[in-house]
Order: sequence, then C-alpha cells, then structure tokens
Amino acid sequence: MSTYNIIYNLLIFGSFIVSLIAFIKGYKRFGLLSLLFFITSAMELMVLYLIAKEINFTWLYHLYNVLEYPLLCLFLIGSVSSAAITKMIKISIPLFILTALSVSYFYYRFSGFPGLNINMEGFLLSIICVYILFNMDALETNSIFRNYNFWICAGILIFFGTTFFYNGIYTKIAIIDGKRALKLFSTINRPLNIILYSFIIIGTLCLLINRKRIIQ
Repeated sequence: MSTYNIIYNLLIFGSFIVSLIAFIKGYKRFGLLSLLFFITSAMELMVLYLIAKEINFTWLYHLYNVLEYPLLCLFLIGSVSSAAITKMIKISIPLFILTALSVSYFYYRFSGFPGLNINMEGFLLSIICVYILFNMDALETNSIFRNYNFWICAGILIFFGTTFFYNGIYTKIAIIDGKRALKLFSTINRPLNIILYSFIIIGTLCLLINRKRIIQ
C-alpha cells in the first residue's frame, strides 16, 4: 500500500471515529456521517484489493454514488432552516437515485467511471452547501473557523467544484488511454481527497471542542 493510500484511508477512518464520537455525544445526525465513512472505508479497501488482483472496480463507484448523496443530504438538512428548502432536498433524494441508476445502467452499463453521476451529485450538494454558508448565523460571536458547517461545506465545495470538469471527460480519456486517464485522475483526486476528509475532521472537532467550552 502506498503512502498516499495509508494517509487517505487513515483520514477516512479518522472521519468515521470523530463522527461516531459526535453521534455518541448527542449529535444524532452525525450518525449518518459515521455510517457513510464506514461504507467509504470498506469500499476503498475493496478497491485496493480489486486493483491488486487486476479486477475492474469502477462498478463500486456506481453503487457508492447512490448511497453517498442521500446520506450527505440527510446530514446537511440539519443545518437548513427553511422548511421549503428542506422539502426540496428530500424530494431530490429519490429523484437523484432514480436518475443516477438509470444513467449507470443505460449509459455506463455499470462499467467505467460514473463521472456524470458524480457531477450531478456534486452540483446538487454544492447548491445545498452554498445555501448553508450564506445563511450561517451572522450574529454568532465565534469565528467562522470554529463553525463546523464552514469546514464541512467548504470541503464538499472544494472537492466537487475542482473535480467537476475532469469527471465529465474521464470516460472519453480512458477509452483513448486508460493508464494515462487513471494517472491524471489520481493526480487531481488525491490532494482533494486529503482536503475533503481533513476538513470534515476539523469541522467535527470544532463542534466537539466548542461544546466543551460551552459546558465549561
């Protein structure tokens, strides 16, 4: 296992642990994140195993995509104050699952990297995150850098916003040169994965630390 894979998987595991602690401490919706990161960790380890065995692994991302979006949406809803926006997010979940599975079946045949599906997910999650960031309590006395919503939403926006353009053309590049496409994909995704999970850990720790300060 490479140094990157060790760091990456440790960050996912760290995200799972801090989310689980937050859940145990009473922040119930963080149970959704801990479940997501448990699934993520298991999937990424499976991907490494399949790569080592030279077996196609991209079908896993098709399944993961339709699990990640609902779990992140249900988590983010807790930071949305508008009943109308909350309702729209809930409606988007079954619509996204149906659309993503249709694209995976009819367009990708569950083979190849689901760039379109991930871009759809990223676009919808980015809208939610932008809404949350623009509606954070302006009267809060704490610095924005102590707000867990800032870190988690920023991580999601940076990750999906940066990968958006490449995800859409990955499949076409892979047809021309699979090895080069995978290498370019790794070059783009690796630092963004580190940023995403680091931000999530920082955000969750901010929540736990701020709670301790309030209690004290």
